[in-house]
Amino acid sequence: MSCAWWGRYVAGLDMATGAVAWNRVRVRPEGALLPAHLAAQVPSAAIRIQTPHGAVGVSWAHTTQQRNGAPTLELNVTAPSSSTTEVHVPKLFGDRTVINARGLGGVGGVVLWGDASSALGSDVVFKFVGDDGRFIILSAPGGRHAFEVTSA
Repeated sequence: MSCAWWGRYVAGLDMATGAVAWNRVRVRPEGALLPAHLAAQVPSAAIRIQTPHGAVGVSWAHTTQQRNGAPTLELNVTAPSSSTTEVHVPKLFGDRTVINARGLGGVGGVVLWGDASSALGSDVVFKFVGDDGRFIILSAPGGRHAFEVTSA
């Protein structure tokens, strides 16, 4: 298993299609969608690299919510402010998936997707790009972004 394979497919970090020197970052953590019998073997992944625009990184981990013991995915993305980021957030729970952005503007969290609502409006830094059935695709400016994926 090569480091490039781990970073691109398991951790999910790559240049977006048409990007030049990492000016557009793509995060698509395929490893977070491993079947249950394999997920126990790979409960988390992380990678950080230096690019011409600055450091780019992604980390994810399967965890459990403290308040109710429900399975959760924590996804963290870091990209230089001069870049844009395409974040593919795993739909771990199919149509019952809820995506929260943690720490947006000093707020405890914002529901971005699920729970019969969506905060993806003009006042949120994330823009909805699409839903390919396995991932909710969001566009975000460079910076540090933290997502929590749970079930409704």
